[in-house]
Amino acid sequence: MKDYLKFVLPDDRAKALDFKTLDTTKANYVDDLIKETFSDLVYTINKSSGEKTLISLLFEHKSSPDKITPLKLLRYITNAYFDNFKDGQTMQIIPILFYHGIGNWNIPRKLSEVLDGDISPFEEQTPEFEYIFTDLNQAVVLLDDTTKPELKVYIEALRIADAEDIEEASQRFRNCIDIFKEPGWQSEILKLRLLQVFLLYEAKVSALAREQNIFDIAKQAYPERSDDIMSLYDTIQKEERANTLKELLENKFNHSLPEDIKNKLESANREKLIELTSDIFEIQSLDDVRKILE
Repeated sequence: MKDYLKFVLPDDRAKALDFKTLDTTKANYVDDLIKETFSDLVYTINKSSGEKTLISLLFEHKSSPDKITPLKLLRYITNAYFDNFKDGQTMQIIPILFYHGIGNWNIPRKLSEVLDGDISPFEEQTPEFEYIFTDLNQAVVLLDDTTKPELKVYIEALRIADAEDIEEASQRFRNCIDIFKEPGWQSEILKLRLLQVFLLYEAKVSALAREQNIFDIAKQAYPERSDDIMSLYDTIQKEERANTLKELLENKFNHSLPEDIKNKLESANREKLIELTSDIFEIQSLDDVRKILE
């Protein structure tokens, strides 16, 4: 995060912060109105002058720009102000938006730019802010500028989704796997955790995963972690089988499944799910489903 912030912040603002004090928090200022647009990571940091401020880093996950983003950011910032209000004061909020969706980001960066008409007569009564923006194309520079494997694998993983074809996506996937072999990781535990997250993410969102078995590729390139990789693969296969069974059963009985059966499907082992799949045409009632899943 320090590397990323030093890259994205203008020099004068980077110098205004004491990066030695950067720390994570569990704060969350996303409410029901904006939860479909933003997920957030919130960090506290002191200014070089010793004052404490708050950095919130927002990841935009939509596949295309959203024109209402400045207004949703305003709500997000307001939530943070209220949550940190104490003794008549609140922390300063620095909104930073990182966009890695498809298509150019053509959304105003200043709140005033989404307001209709000439605001000049009432500028003093108009709230204003500009969020700090970067996108994936700009962040790619960090692949050459940083030695941190955690940051490199994150950026390279996001680039897989915007590859022009499967061949390019496959090469970027292999580049990511190679990064896991590099020295400099903070710990083996973190490396394994990020490998799991990376494979789960690509399995769910990447077109590459629909064309190639990314788990086989990972296992061949990283044989020392083959057991962990195959365990993760089995988990995903089980989840997909459970979701497919849920759809089949709902179609068969022409209504949503009761919660107890949904829960049983989610917790069922692989053998039970295979048995249920094999008996799908013989099943006559929900009680039959329950008996198999017991």
